[in-house]
Amino acid sequence: MADTQRTLTEILTLLADNTTGDISAQDLRDAILSLSGGHGAAYISAAAAQPTIVQNTWYEVAGTWTLSADHHNWSLPSAGRLQYDGAARTDVFVIGNFSYTSASNNTTYEVGVGLDGTVIPASIQRTKIATGADTQSVSVAAQLEVAAGTSYLCLMIRNIDSTAKPTVVLGHINTSATIHDVS
Repeated sequence: MADTQRTLTEILTLLADNTTGDISAQDLRDAILSLSGGHGAAYISAAAAQPTIVQNTWYEVAGTWTLSADHHNWSLPSAGRLQYDGAARTDVFVIGNFSYTSASNNTTYEVGVGLDGTVIPASIQRTKIATGADTQSVSVAAQLEVAAGTSYLCLMIRNIDSTAKPTVVLGHINTSATIHDVS
């Protein structure tokens, strides 16, 4: 039988009472798999300038993204979108790191973690590039809840001064999940 990831409520029901010896090896494998939650990471393997910029508008970070080899319950269905594929809902802690340049001087950018293409306000960091050739590095983090198969995490950026395009030259997003009770 295939191992099955379950919700916390399902695990507690499965392992509720063992006075009759009904807990099987399969039940324990399902519990272990479920409690592991999962982890995923993706990185920019080829940099790209943002295709367009409207001042004060958030964009998912452009580039060629690659899913890290060591992942469990996460996929990369499209560029820069790290999607959770495990149990129905889960809590995640996500960290993003990236370095970028600007198409012009004296430009202020805000960066953050996105959930389904919407920036998480608590993750936003502000940086300024004095000379367009400078490289600015920043880290962002968030703790949030995601739904299986529909929610995705991404790195986001916006220019708050102008329409100068940033180029993220290096980037990485990493997350780990803990099982969440859906009841």
